[in-house]
Amino acid sequence: MKTVTFILIYCLFAMSFTSCSKHYQLKKDEIMRYIPYKGNEVLVFHSDKNRVDTIFLKGISSFNGCGDPLDIYPDRCDGVKVNCTRTDPNYDRYLQGNELVQLVATQSGDTHISFDIVLKGSWFYNLDSYSLSEFDKMPNSELRIGNQVYNDVKIFEASDYAKQYSQRDNYAERFYWSVRHGFLGLDRRDEKWRFVEKWVP
Repeated sequence: MKTVTFILIYCLFAMSFTSCSKHYQLKKDEIMRYIPYKGNEVLVFHSDKNRVDTIFLKGISSFNGCGDPLDIYPDRCDGVKVNCTRTDPNYDRYLQGNELVQLVATQSGDTHISFDIVLKGSWFYNLDSYSLSEFDKMPNSELRIGNQVYNDVKIFEASDYAKQYSQRDNYAERFYWSVRHGFLGLDRRDEKWRFVEKWVP
């Protein structure tokens, strides 16, 4: 009898736990449309100072983008991020465990996209995320890199928050993101970086 009572109490507790938390999901087409990588690419960039840098993509992983882990009934917001190994913007070394771009479903019902943009000696300081509707409404610009012309480029300018770091040597003023091809480069005051090659090892 005690065993049956315990099982009933446990089931009631489990049902109340799941019913009080909410699950905000990403749509499959959002991932395919806004994450233009498979996660195994190597991205090569060249600067107008004749320097080369490389970003090594290390897979696409899932995470929970909302909810307090101390909550009894935490919400779950589906998120995916493109992991990478890339240059330290301050030192001559590579750092593992970074990310390039992420998508996350939010409790408001919108899906948000955010970027973590770094190249050799260059850092786009940014705490912003953008709803997909905001991202879509940004005008598409044209960017020529060598003989290649990209006509679906979103240009992200430094925010007021970022401008407090404008005196730093690694401060990047803007970066370029192609809807179909991803990260295309950035501009620093004294150096411009552009994407030149993508390959899969």
